[in-house]
Amino acid sequence: MHKVSYISEYDIGSHADGVAAKIALQMHAFAKRGLLTEHVRCPDAFASKTWGKILSQLPFFPAFQDYRTMEIPKADFLYVRKPIVADRYFVAFLKKARRAGIKKIVLELPVYPYDGQILHTWYKAPILLKDICNRKKLRKYVDLIATYTFDTQIFGISAAHIENALDFSAISERIPSQKENRIDLLAVSSMAYWHGYDRIIRGLKEYYSRTQSVPVYLHLVGDGPAAAEYKKLITQLDLWNYVFYYGLKSGNELDDIYNMCDIGICTLACHRKKMYLTSELKSREYAAKSLPMVGSCDISCFLENECDFFCKVTADETAVDIGSIVSWYQTLLIRYGGVKKLSDFIREYGNRHCDIYQCMTPVTNFFWEQRGG
Repeated sequence: MHKVSYISEYDIGSHADGVAAKIALQMHAFAKRGLLTEHVRCPDAFASKTWGKILSQLPFFPAFQDYRTMEIPKADFLYVRKPIVADRYFVAFLKKARRAGIKKIVLELPVYPYDGQILHTWYKAPILLKDICNRKKLRKYVDLIATYTFDTQIFGISAAHIENALDFSAISERIPSQKENRIDLLAVSSMAYWHGYDRIIRGLKEYYSRTQSVPVYLHLVGDGPAAAEYKKLITQLDLWNYVFYYGLKSGNELDDIYNMCDIGICTLACHRKKMYLTSELKSREYAAKSLPMVGSCDISCFLENECDFFCKVTADETAVDIGSIVSWYQTLLIRYGGVKKLSDFIREYGNRHCDIYQCMTPVTNFFWEQRGG
């Protein structure tokens, strides 16, 4: 049996982390295709975050992960999740792996293009420069790039399209609550600035500045760097009668929140990191939970088909027009003949287009094609 070593910076024992859970799913997809799979974690470069912020910007120090200490796994293939920054030590590790007899190396780009994500503050410029200088060397050692975009070549390396995906069989179906003349919006995330929920909060303020016949409520689930900002904005706009903030939730508690909601809110500010196409995992979870969705960025698995259950709003800093979302949702219900039929359609579509075993096929096929080489 051929062996794949999956290398990342994450501790996949902590499935509460969305990325760790995704990595475990990808490994399961490899295993299901007959590939023996192990995970190897690359350690952090700095024990102190304070010193790390300073030293990571200097030329001869590693950026965030310490590939200097990494041993080459005993495997046929490497599947490497690109670290935030491809520094000189990351490239040296790939070179050493090739010399050690690794047959093929696949590099996953979780985000592409990603310069805007690194350079979200001006003082990150030296770190971005490290990446720009070293990524030119990747084509010497990387055989295939796995990307969530539709690029066929990146950094001079052949690229294959994959999708963020879920194991739909492991996700319980939503049981929509019975309600009349009310719409509940749901945003589940790690609350980063590019999620842009300030736009929908401001949209609620504008919506309720006029008399409305359909009450709309927003449910926020999760925690992260932008959470305090969102809560402050809700207070400033006096919207706590219409917004519910739960913090981190999982299991039955999260299922109960899904059951009471009607529309999932995807990322509303990808433009803040100069991205206009996304493969965000949350959209897959919404599909598994049979929720129609709203977002400002094209979502890869909805592009090939006309998915009327995805409502795209403007990719800018304006407040989201809640009234137009209400009209769109009401039209959907009429078109599909009610919540049950709409929900069934979304779940079935997601199962065909967003299931992990389908979405990792380009990579598993690549490994199997190379197994004799």
